[in-house]
Amino acid sequence: MVEEELELEQGALVYDMVRDVVARVMEVGDSRVSLRNPNGGVEWEREKSPRYLRPPTQSELLSARVAKVNQDSSYNSGSWGA
Repeated sequence: MVEEELELEQGALVYDMVRDVVARVMEVGDSRVSLRNPNGGVEWEREKSPRYLRPPTQSELLSARVAKVNQDSSYNSGSWGA
């Protein structure tokens, strides 16, 4: 079975199936990508493969946005995407 190459670019949101989270692409290499939680935090690397990464669903994006709003409200600052 031949795997399809993922088209990823810096700043895109993806779903990391290993960590079970939505992540922002920070850097794209030949075979790996650097990812970070959209709300910030420590970066991690993942192999650039559809076995591990895929586009997030609308539901997953909504969950990530709700997490951001909840985080912001606990710090009493900003909103999603600001």
